[in-house]
Amino acid sequence: MRIAAPEYGLSGYRPGISQTAATTYTADYIRRYGDREIMLGPHLARRVGPANQIMRTYWYVDGAERVVAVGHVGAHLRDAGSST
Repeated sequence: MRIAAPEYGLSGYRPGISQTAATTYTADYIRRYGDREIMLGPHLARRVGPANQIMRTYWYVDGAERVVAVGHVGAHLRDAGSST
């Protein structure tokens, strides 16, 4: 993903979420996947600036099934830099 993203104008690849996001805002990143809960991590960031101009696409990689499950497309989820 990191290699392909810039070719499509998506230069904001992040391999995971911050420690603050994972511990303080855990619920924002948890999704139901099949019969279990998973935590979203890798994501693409599009734009920086005011919240209404930022978009993120977060996903989970299921290596066993060879599936990328997209869990959120839209506003930036809370992390160390944003608590709302």
